[in-house]
Formats: sequence, C-alpha cells, structure tokens
Amino acid sequence: MCRMHVNIALLLLMGALTACGGGGSEDESASAESVASDSADTADSMLTVVSTSPPRGAMGVPRNVQISVNFSEDVDPRTVTDSSFMLIVNDFTLPGTITWLENVVTFTPVSPLAPNTTYTVKVTTAVRDLEENPLALDHIWSFTTSSALTQGSPGHIDGE
Repeated sequence: MCRMHVNIALLLLMGALTACGGGGSEDESASAESVASDSADTADSMLTVVSTSPPRGAMGVPRNVQISVNFSEDVDPRTVTDSSFMLIVNDFTLPGTITWLENVVTFTPVSPLAPNTTYTVKVTTAVRDLEENPLALDHIWSFTTSSALTQGSPGHIDGE
C-alpha cells in the first residue's frame, strides 16, 4: 500500500477512536496529522509532466518534429540524458539532441523520422527537478508520423 493510503487509513482510524471516546491522545492525533501533512507535501513536490508535443496518440505528425515535454517545475539538466529521455521505434532508441529551458525539455532527432511510423517517447523517473525531486512516474506516449517532412508540405493534407 502506498504511503498516502497508509496515512489516510491512520487518520481514519485515529478519528474513529477519538469519536468513540477510546484511545488517541492529543499527541497521537497531532502525530497522525503531521504524517498526513508530510505525505501531502511529498505529493505536491513530485515532478510531473504537464503536457507533451506532439500529444499522446497524435497522427500525421511532421517527420521533422521536435519532441517537447513541459514539466510542473524547472528540471535539473544533469538528469535529462539519452537514457532518461528516449525516442523509440521497433525497440531501437533513436539518437538526438536534448535541450532544455527551465521546465521545458526538447528532443530533436538527428535526422527526419520515417514516414507513417509510430514512435514511442519515454521519459523516466531519473529526471529530477532542481530540488532533486524525481518525476513521479515514467511518462510514456506514442505518436504517428505523416508522409510529409514538414507541416503543410505541398500536396499533403493532414489526416491522409
């Protein structure tokens, strides 16, 4: 059971004992409230993914796409590496350049992606914010490229 569920269970138990008039001194109640507060602080400090580009399930993505992730907080650039931010196709991790600016990390593949192909992006819990808080969970999503190299290429209609 995760720490937050255990803390909630402890609070409910302390509340039930106090309501019944049994057990639970003021010190124990204060301790249970402190534990609940600590778990809420931990949950609030976890790094999360706010948005991605391209978004999950996107179709018709231009082959010269730059993949970006917007995090809930500024990231520690030392933790964003080719093993913590990956673009994957057919179990092969593609090479690329990783750049960051505050809370946005961008991956640029070294060459255009293959047409009409599904790619998976994986950002791992190795990514941390400036206070060393890790990404709460691995963030994994996929998108599919179009036949066009760039958005609006001549003769290309999105969705075809």
